[in-house]
Amino acid sequence: MRKKTGTLIILPLIAAAALAAQSCSKDEPEKASGKASGPEAGEQARSYGGVTLMPEEPRAGAMLRALVTGDGELRWERNGEPLMASGETLPTAGFKKGDVIRVIVGPPGAEKTAEAVLVNAPPVIRSVRLSPRPFHKGDDITAEAQGFDPDGDAVSYKYEWTVNGESVYGAEEQMLPSGSFARGDEVAVSVTARDSESAGEVFKASFGRASNAPPKFTSSPPVDFTGRFIYKPVVADLDGDTITLSLEKGPEGMKIENGAVDWRAGGEQKGAFEVTIAADDGNGGAVLQTFELRVGQ
Repeated sequence: MRKKTGTLIILPLIAAAALAAQSCSKDEPEKASGKASGPEAGEQARSYGGVTLMPEEPRAGAMLRALVTGDGELRWERNGEPLMASGETLPTAGFKKGDVIRVIVGPPGAEKTAEAVLVNAPPVIRSVRLSPRPFHKGDDITAEAQGFDPDGDAVSYKYEWTVNGESVYGAEEQMLPSGSFARGDEVAVSVTARDSESAGEVFKASFGRASNAPPKFTSSPPVDFTGRFIYKPVVADLDGDTITLSLEKGPEGMKIENGAVDWRAGGEQKGAFEVTIAADDGNGGAVLQTFELRVGQ
């Protein structure tokens, strides 16, 4: 009897424990399904951090970039006026030095800003026109720079000439005098553009090598002659080359000897005769002189 009584007492205790455990398991899902405090479903928290403009000292024409920590739409201003831009970059083509550029991120009351003042932009050389091309000793050669200043400032140019890599003393203008080089010399120029505040990058241009200077007749044949025609041409060559004369065209019996044109007209030779003399410097340079002789008219 005692054993049965003990068994009856234990069973109710076990059942009570099971019921308690079951009650606890039902409470837990209710707590899990309860709504937590904070943003509603689908809403993301937004944080507004700092913003920095790069580069630190921008020039007109440069691309500005906003470095943002956090979220938020960017707004740009130029001299206090809103700009039609909202991305992380802002082109500044057409802006001027002294313009104040500001970028703003975040809602009213929690705004973060950064600003920069556009500093002077040095002038830029687009091209340098060289003339004459080709060139040789005896030519004055010139360089004409074409450039612009992003801020609209007045621009001046400084020219530095070199011959075979060596600077030409005192040659700081657009023109290099003809006596500064000889045949075969390599001529180049470096041009620097300046505004009132700073200088731009150096623009280098090469003329190449000076070519051969052709010879040139500096004398004229006699207009009148009697019996015998004698003419000694004078030819100048700036490179100092030895000149060879030849008769390209002339009446029968005309010849060139010892640097002189010599002709004695025959009795039957009457009328007008065309004469052409060639002067050759032996380095690819040649020149012609043509004239007319009249006999018996």
